Amino acid sequence: MNLENIDKLKRQIREFIDSGRIEEGKILAQDYLNVFPDDPDGYLMFGETLALQQQYDEAIEVLEKGVIKDGKNADIHVGLGVLHKKVGNYIDSFIHLYQAIKNSDNLELKKFAEEQLGEVSSFLSEAERKNLVDALENIRKVLFIQDIPCIRTKKVARTLAAKGIQTDIIYVSVHPSRVYNDNDMPYKNIYRLEEVNQTINFVRESDYDIIYSSNEPDYFTVLFLAAKKPIIHDTHDMMSLRGKLTNEQLVHEYIANVMSTGNIYTHEFVKEIALKKFQITSKPVLVIENFIERSMIPKQRKRKLSSIDGQIHCVFEGGLSHIPGHHRFLENHFMKIAEAGVHVHIYGHVDQEYVNSLQKRSQYIHYEGMLSPKELLIELTKYDIGLALFNVGDYNKTFLNSASPNKVFDYLAAGLPIAFADLDSFKLFNNKYKVGKIVHFDKPLYDQLFEIMKITIDESFLKVNKLTFNDHVYDILVFLNVVKSRHNSCYGEFMNHRRSEKGP
Repeated sequence: MNLENIDKLKRQIREFIDSGRIEEGKILAQDYLNVFPDDPDGYLMFGETLALQQQYDEAIEVLEKGVIKDGKNADIHVGLGVLHKKVGNYIDSFIHLYQAIKNSDNLELKKFAEEQLGEVSSFLSEAERKNLVDALENIRKVLFIQDIPCIRTKKVARTLAAKGIQTDIIYVSVHPSRVYNDNDMPYKNIYRLEEVNQTINFVRESDYDIIYSSNEPDYFTVLFLAAKKPIIHDTHDMMSLRGKLTNEQLVHEYIANVMSTGNIYTHEFVKEIALKKFQITSKPVLVIENFIERSMIPKQRKRKLSSIDGQIHCVFEGGLSHIPGHHRFLENHFMKIAEAGVHVHIYGHVDQEYVNSLQKRSQYIHYEGMLSPKELLIELTKYDIGLALFNVGDYNKTFLNSASPNKVFDYLAAGLPIAFADLDSFKLFNNKYKVGKIVHFDKPLYDQLFEIMKITIDESFLKVNKLTFNDHVYDILVFLNVVKSRHNSCYGEFMNHRRSEKGP
């Protein structure tokens, strides 16, 4: 389609919207996006039709995708600012209206955004307003680094990209789109680490404000310290808690935790262990659990399998190991559940030969394959119970006691009550939110699972309890800014010290 025809199609969509033929405009805008998924105008028009039909959450989701495509699009930022204000998300509204003002040359749009910003500002404290302005002025580009980019890294990146901050990534082993069969990427640029010297020099000379490095392994944080940029080390798993490490791994873990500019941990338990272990006393530290993004909460809910056959259907999301003693060796757990006449459905990266052998052992064990994160969450809704289980022993309990697995929040997003392993972090979480029960495998299982199945999880549970990454965007932005400021301050002190050594 040539440019003239594209413009004609856009005008037609606009005419439908302006004349009140909203549904026709929505259908045409959606068709336009299917053909031109990289055009921000498509997201703006489609989002507008959804907003006019009072589908505010859906409109926000669409417009955020537009911002990810074009982080400086002032029109989309204004739209998001107005919508977030309407639904009471004042932090989000402030961010988008500020971004609109910063990126617009249109005086009329700027004036409107400033008026809206003035109204929204009354809902924020002076400190919140100042912290957000400082962060939005100082944090514009973030470079993520990870061997195999995981879902947590993607969620952090998407949370930032949806606010107009450019996010790029360097990977090593597997391209991000291949990890979860998902092409909906928040990264503007995706690089593969091939030549180390060239990459370090590229990053050192770049205008990235922050390097965001996720373990495991820890050595990428160690490597990119050479780029002399502010660097955050996000500890997804503290490797030394899992078992014996090599001397090299111990050194990498120490350097990554101590020498990075700022640290992020997935649970308060892990943070406390790390601060004590590495004697960390005076650096920025943040705890962000493995929440999901708000847009991932399923809007489509499938019919429960139990409503068809009258049986209990549990689901397990995640990897499995065939090695006895491994914390993901769950064969005995699954067989006991199956022996109780309860179905276990498995999703995730697993060895096909191994999972086939499990299925042959019981008609109640089913491997369902691998889905993209969003498809998986919809699929989870047809089950009764989510299984948050580990193979727990004295040798790994310290590590597992601090676990904050993605699957817990995925199950809750799908409206599933949870059968928890007997771990401290799970007990703490469940005592607060009452979303399941600890399962005891030395007692009859059917009655335990039947009681868990009766627990109701409201579809808005994660939103109401602020358990999404979106609810923590303020904390993340301010933390990034503190990390950058600390780096600049320390670097300035170092350079001043060197100048004083050399004399006038």
